[in-house]
Amino acid sequence: MKFFLRNSFLCFAFTWFCCLVPAVVSAQLTSPDSPVSLSVSNVPVTVALDRLSVNCGVTFSYNPDQLKAEKAVTVNFTEKPFREVLAAILPPDKFGYKLSGNQVVLYKLKPDEPEEVPAAAEIPPGLKVQETAIYPDTVFITRTEVRNDTIIRTDTVMKHDTLYTLSAVTPEKPVTGDDNFSGKTSLREELTKDFTFEAGFSLTWLASSSTFSAETSYSDKLEDYRSAYSNSLLSGSVNIDLRLRYARFSLESGLSYTGFNETLSYNYMVTNGGYYRKDTLDIYYTLDESDTSWFYVLDSTYLPLDQKDYRYNTGIHHGFIELPLAFQYNQPVRRMLLYARAGIIASVHAGSNGWYILPDEDGVGDIAELKARAVVFSWLIGAGAMFPLNKNFKLNTGVIYRKQLQGIYLDFPIDQRFGAFGINCGIIYRF
Repeated sequence: MKFFLRNSFLCFAFTWFCCLVPAVVSAQLTSPDSPVSLSVSNVPVTVALDRLSVNCGVTFSYNPDQLKAEKAVTVNFTEKPFREVLAAILPPDKFGYKLSGNQVVLYKLKPDEPEEVPAAAEIPPGLKVQETAIYPDTVFITRTEVRNDTIIRTDTVMKHDTLYTLSAVTPEKPVTGDDNFSGKTSLREELTKDFTFEAGFSLTWLASSSTFSAETSYSDKLEDYRSAYSNSLLSGSVNIDLRLRYARFSLESGLSYTGFNETLSYNYMVTNGGYYRKDTLDIYYTLDESDTSWFYVLDSTYLPLDQKDYRYNTGIHHGFIELPLAFQYNQPVRRMLLYARAGIIASVHAGSNGWYILPDEDGVGDIAELKARAVVFSWLIGAGAMFPLNKNFKLNTGVIYRKQLQGIYLDFPIDQRFGAFGINCGIIYRF
């Protein structure tokens, strides 16, 4: 009885296996004319090939650099020959394929041709660099251009200085207060212990940079912020300057509008749904007396069904209305004043636009939705010089460095602060 049951089980297993194998084989691609279906819209070439691989049960082998994998394609076929569907994804005049079992090898029909170098007659007249690269002997000619002689001519401009000196000491036009920096014969005499009020207008160019910090639990997002944000060279401020001077010291204030600009370059991928495709790698059996045991070695690969790649490359602008307060020390040197200053800036947030990275999930949000801090304080240091234009007007130039002492947002896990190096230039009127 036991022998009969074993034989019955063996016959059943053998019959089931014989029925299963044809079913598996029939699901695979047998020839280039086998009908397949594929529907994708504006997806990269590699994604289209993955979908086709799932639909017809084959594996593609290729070089992504040759396929230009980032190129987007759109195809929609139902029960069409495999070769027709593949031709819609890859141009048949540029790519070929070889079908071997469930493996499809893609290859380029001919290598990329190098760009054709234009003939010498086609090179624009102004591109002499190409001529020197083709004919090295002409390199020495460029070092003996007549243009070097013009440098000697520019030296004659120095004669204007002597003309100015002669006019200053001409007996017919003696030196008066109007020819001096402050209307007096000496800057040291101007820096008396009297209060003097000055007002002016200036522009400041800022090279800004952001610093980010966060708690340990947001370390991954912190790295995304540091790598995705880059600085812009178009930041700056417009300033109305007010000064109250006493001797060599000045108290400076005013009103400014400052804009900090930066760029967000961020991308992430979202995958929804998928399944495991099982491939049989090996089949073997063992004999235990008169009983046979079959074993199957399977390899499971997870294939996503919906995969989206999001990319953001946009500018971000932060505006502030600012009230500076700084102390300045003035040192007279010949006909100019050198100065150094230090102080603080109170910045009122005037609005932001752009995108920000969500701290708790993948994605971005509108930066205008974040709650900004009402007032942000910064420290500043600077130095510069003032030059006389006439009795009452001065040209003011200098450099500054400023750094925010607080983050610009409230109740936000990523702390962002701006620092900036600036160059300013403006006009000052002395009352």
